[in-house]
Amino acid sequence: RIAPRSLFYEDLPGDATPGRASKARLPSSGPEAASQASLSARRARAAEQRIEAAGRVAEEGVAHAEVELEAAERKMVAIRCRLAEEERAAEAQVDGQRAELEARLGRMESQACLEREELRAAQARKQRACAEEV
Repeated sequence: RIAPRSLFYEDLPGDATPGRASKARLPSSGPEAASQASLSARRARAAEQRIEAAGRVAEEGVAHAEVELEAAERKMVAIRCRLAEEERAAEAQVDGQRAELEARLGRMESQACLEREELRAAQARKQRACAEEV
């Protein structure tokens, strides 16, 4: 949060800025002038302290944001690692399924080849039987 302007600036006698004591006159000498100078110095120190406090708050906010950013980066790295592991596992599973299907296809092709040979042999026996009958 940004502090309102009023935290850093106070009405000072003789200040012509609108909204401040613009018509007041600063005494030129004497105890009143010393009092006004002392008051101005106290106000300046107070304003300086408020600025320093605001700076510390801002620095703490930046430090907190940096910590949160580092934590988010660590989470992102962990998520990327987990995704890479899941991808490797999925690829291994797909490779395993592919190998299983290829083996199954090979067995089916072998079985089909055997069945064709048996069918040809049966047809040849049938033709020989028909030829022997004739």
